[in-house]
Amino acid sequence: MSLISELRRRKVFKAAAFYAVGAWGVLQAVDVLGALAGLPDWTLRAVLVALVAGFPVAILLSWAFRISAFRIMREEEDPLITMSPAADSDGLPRADAGKRNPVAVVPFRNLSGEARNNYLADGLTQEVLGILTGIGALRVPERHSVCCGEDGRADLQGVAATLPVSHVLQGSVQRIDDSLKVDAELIDVVSGERAWSQAYDGVTGDLVRIASELAETAAAALDVPMAGLRPKKRRPAFHSEANIAYLKGRHALNRATAAGCFEAIEHFEVALAAAPTMARAHAGIANAYGWLASYGGLSPDAGYPRARDAAGKALAHEPDLAEAHLALAQVRLRYEWDFAAAEESFRRALQFEPSSADAHNSYGHFLQMVGKHEKAISMRREAVRLDPLSRSAHRGLADSAFCAGALDEAIRELETIAEYSPEYPIHHLMARIELRRGRPREALDVIQRAAMNWQRLYIRAIAYHRLGDSDSHRKALKELIDSHSHDAGLQIAIVYAQAGDMDKAFEWLEKAFQQRDPGLIELESDPELEPLRGDERFRSMRDRIGFC
Repeated sequence: MSLISELRRRKVFKAAAFYAVGAWGVLQAVDVLGALAGLPDWTLRAVLVALVAGFPVAILLSWAFRISAFRIMREEEDPLITMSPAADSDGLPRADAGKRNPVAVVPFRNLSGEARNNYLADGLTQEVLGILTGIGALRVPERHSVCCGEDGRADLQGVAATLPVSHVLQGSVQRIDDSLKVDAELIDVVSGERAWSQAYDGVTGDLVRIASELAETAAAALDVPMAGLRPKKRRPAFHSEANIAYLKGRHALNRATAAGCFEAIEHFEVALAAAPTMARAHAGIANAYGWLASYGGLSPDAGYPRARDAAGKALAHEPDLAEAHLALAQVRLRYEWDFAAAEESFRRALQFEPSSADAHNSYGHFLQMVGKHEKAISMRREAVRLDPLSRSAHRGLADSAFCAGALDEAIRELETIAEYSPEYPIHHLMARIELRRGRPREALDVIQRAAMNWQRLYIRAIAYHRLGDSDSHRKALKELIDSHSHDAGLQIAIVYAQAGDMDKAFEWLEKAFQQRDPGLIELESDPELEPLRGDERFRSMRDRIGFC
């Protein structure tokens, strides 16, 4: 990494700019207020000398320390590019931990001038990355992330400072009526020179074919053995109508909202009407219903059976589709509480996609749920290594570290997310960490920014109890029960457990069980349930859910 890139990563230039602006403000204040206060004439010069002398000190401090939203910490290696060791040997294939990644894929730009065509750019990016993942490609998640400039093109200094890659693949897609024009180029990160470029023409329904040709040609230009592009990644050809509907569905699903999931299901169903054997469309439906059942868009009984049915159809058409195995694993874990079957599905996904960060992250979550904390952390560190800019991978590692009591590591991962994606929802987990650190006031400050109402209410109820504010505690708990008795039974039980009311805690735990609350898979791992673990009723609940 160059000195300029390292200075940029450590935000030394930004610190220098802030210092200069602040110093100017101090001088102006001393000049005005000094005259009013009758200070000696040499006061302004003395302050100027002090500020000049303090400049190199400020620069050194900005180099040595990093200020985050949570604390000031000593600057070490960038957590985004630190290579974590591969997971423990357990019979599963692993990506090569020592390999330098050949390319980062920057999101393709939509030059069509209409937001409704964003699905084409996003779809092209995902298709190309899905193929190149087999050779260790990394993704850049957002057009305006740390690795992208305002025009959506790669910021080579940002890439060099953040990702261990030698090249970036970037380009654009433009739709004119039904015609499609795709431009792509490979840029050497160090020299900034173009290593390869090519243009592709077709119609909108050709996007999947173009993505496949583009990925294979780019891999060849990188001198990567074509064996890295595994044949199973070359999907069967489908009618253009099915391909377009599928890409629209993926684009909607990626919004990770209830409205987006329902819209995605509609698009996937259009795709399946034209191509009933499109396994990825079935898997998309499974993921959409699974998300809705997990996060309140549908009840578990309404969402998970549909997800299971769709995942089964996907696997009937494409038995080695890792995405479908992961969707089935989530149903088996969160709804059926069949831990052995869930683990089998997670392991199958990893066997078919050993370089998938999502598969490692999801299996790490499973290991966390069954109390295998060291293995969970190891698996989720591997997910971060495989996809250093994945916010969900860093979030998953933070969650596993929190449950294992490794609070410093958990905070470090959340700081990484906050630095590179300030809008990403980490406040619920951060508030839980603050509570575990014995800082209820700080937890109250943090939880105000949480996305979901039930998260804000149950954290407030616990924090107010610890602060001795009985009125506020009762008010928050009552509002939680009135608003979320149907979908937050576990959290209500946690509030009662934290307040020492064991009978009420088990009453609500039983209600959560009857509702098939997906959160009950956290019974073994959630530190907030610790007050209940010595009770025979807890062991009974644990056995009924199916923990080994």
